[in-house]
Amino acid sequence: MRLSLTQSRQQFAKSQLRLNSTPPREERRAHPGWVAAIVVLTTIILVMSLESLAVALPAMMTSMRVGLQEMSWTMTGFLVSRTLFVGTAGWLGNRLGNRNLFALSLAVFLGGALGCGLAWRFEALVIWRIVQGMGAGPLLPLFMVILHESFPPEQRGLAQSFYMIGDAAGAVCGRGLAGYLIESLGWRSIFYIHIPLGLIALVGLLIIVPNRRDEQAQSFDPLGLLFLSGFVACLLVGLQSGAQDGWEHTGVRVLLMLAAASFAAFLVTECRVTEPLIDLSLFRRRAYSLICLISAINMIGLIGVVMITPIMLQRLLHLTPIHAGLILVPGAVAWGVAGPIGGKLGDRMDARWLLVASFTLNIWTLWQLASVTLETPSTVLSWRVTCLFCTMALSFTPLFLVCMRSVPTRSLRIA
Repeated sequence: MRLSLTQSRQQFAKSQLRLNSTPPREERRAHPGWVAAIVVLTTIILVMSLESLAVALPAMMTSMRVGLQEMSWTMTGFLVSRTLFVGTAGWLGNRLGNRNLFALSLAVFLGGALGCGLAWRFEALVIWRIVQGMGAGPLLPLFMVILHESFPPEQRGLAQSFYMIGDAAGAVCGRGLAGYLIESLGWRSIFYIHIPLGLIALVGLLIIVPNRRDEQAQSFDPLGLLFLSGFVACLLVGLQSGAQDGWEHTGVRVLLMLAAASFAAFLVTECRVTEPLIDLSLFRRRAYSLICLISAINMIGLIGVVMITPIMLQRLLHLTPIHAGLILVPGAVAWGVAGPIGGKLGDRMDARWLLVASFTLNIWTLWQLASVTLETPSTVLSWRVTCLFCTMALSFTPLFLVCMRSVPTRSLRIA
């Protein structure tokens, strides 16, 4: 009897050992190629929505019977919600896991796209653009984190360049295909086209990519989110209103003062709580702070060119959406070619020298674009835009590499 009891205990211990030695399902690793394919497809959808919107703005203004200042609220609302949900990516990813947050964000983005296509009036269009921004917010940091986790350290520069490939493909589709869709099917089609592609990416994501949660749960910071929301909303709405109503308008001044007060309250709150919504201690790292500043300056120049150029081509030079989109397509191709080159070079050399060279070329190219007039030939404009995208693409991947190498692994999402 004692012998059989001892044998049963040993068998039980062996079975427990086998169970413990088997890696849990959540810890399996997906093939990096499949992960990259899902990220590329999702990036195409996200970028195509931004690029096609820039080409479609004149047609949307005519359809909705609003001017450029009113239609720009579609972008402002998108930016407000996207910025807020970028800030919550760290906490949401901690609670849901990277894959589940990715899937939820993509589903919200697709729902917003469907709502934009069905929008019956201008106000509804703005609301659904805000919903799209809620979904788009966590996606960019999740692109980088999932690629970073799926590839070995010596290939992470190449991994980040997959985002650049998707970005370029989305820009080509958004600028070239959008013009054809707008003239053939109307501007609403640029939102509908995202849905079938997004569903493919969503199903592939849930099947292929494992979900990983942090071992330690992060507490929620409601005051931090409240003050951050007040700062972002008041600042962007104040800037938008100032451009329309003038900077001396009382409402504009009140909004900007509320933005300043909310920002100050946000800083105080984040410094006092144990687990802040945004870990401001990251900015004590000089390399990370410098990268954030440089990235902001880069995006000011890039977004200005992307948003203003199609409007100038269609409204002032009276080009068709297809022609305006085709002028910008070479820039998207250059972005896709230069991005992987920058990723490879970032893996093989000191990224700082690559960044210095690309930033110098960025400054020169932006200076050339600042001299563009209505008499500038379209070929010259296309060449200058292409140069800008090429030089910025060379710096994009090294920027993210230096960023990820300068912060601890647990802070990658929020960084």
